[in-house]
Amino acid sequence: MPEKLKKPELPPNVVKIETKEGIFRIAYGVHTVPQKPEDVKGTDAIMLESGDLEYHLAPEKAIKALHELSQHTQYRNIIEKAAEARQPIYLTDVYEGLALDLLRMFLGATEMLIAFEALVSLYKLGREMIRTSKMTRRDFLKLVGKTFLATYFGSHFVETLSSLAFPIKGGIDEKTAIRKINRFLINLNEKSHPEVYTVVLTLRNLIMAQKLITIAKEIHNEIDEKPEIGVVVGGGHIGIERALKLTTKERMNTIGKILSIPGLKGLRENVAAIARFDYDPQIGKWQLTKFYKDPSLLNLEN
Repeated sequence: MPEKLKKPELPPNVVKIETKEGIFRIAYGVHTVPQKPEDVKGTDAIMLESGDLEYHLAPEKAIKALHELSQHTQYRNIIEKAAEARQPIYLTDVYEGLALDLLRMFLGATEMLIAFEALVSLYKLGREMIRTSKMTRRDFLKLVGKTFLATYFGSHFVETLSSLAFPIKGGIDEKTAIRKINRFLINLNEKSHPEVYTVVLTLRNLIMAQKLITIAKEIHNEIDEKPEIGVVVGGGHIGIERALKLTTKERMNTIGKILSIPGLKGLRENVAAIARFDYDPQIGKWQLTKFYKDPSLLNLEN
């Protein structure tokens, strides 16, 4: 009997998620490191992260956004190869806006300062207890409280410190211990600190996942089989794996709850936009072939 053909191994930075609508090849990257086109080779379409670009406002903004991405360190090589392979490119991300970005950075910095203050206070309390060789009930409660503050508010610091101590220079490898620690800290912070991560990660992951399902259905109608979509995002977007595994109802319920938070009206008005680009070899340029609203998200914009 002939030997069974082995499936080609995925690149070390790639995770595959399969749903009834499609196969999603999530290629994690670092924004300052060129990403290899092999990460999404052979896929039926490619989605690129674009959270800092206002592609959703108008077709001309979308065209400008793809131009900027084509010059971006992480995406440049992927876009060049996608043109050769005639793979359509989609933009689906949510623009968080400068105000929300500044608020997130402010909250993150404030929490690190609280953690640092708690650690200093904890150190002083520990020295005092060692000097006097006794612990009162009040001292015990102080110790517990300050330990909690340092641990809770310091998780940002630990994640930042780990990324500085072990910088990713050559790309992400999902099998390494450093990446496993990185994943654990991202998951911990996303759940523990919604005030910082709700928009910058959780909401974006959920909306990108919902649009990926819509895109998979669209591509399925074109090729008449279950499509495989390449998803090129930064290494912090591991929550997109969970988001894709949810049902549409579960995703939409969570998206609706987040968008009901006061202050997110501007964000809510532009969550449904999708831009599709196809390469035209006759003119040697990417063309915006579709600019539309995801039907499943459209009602949330009102």
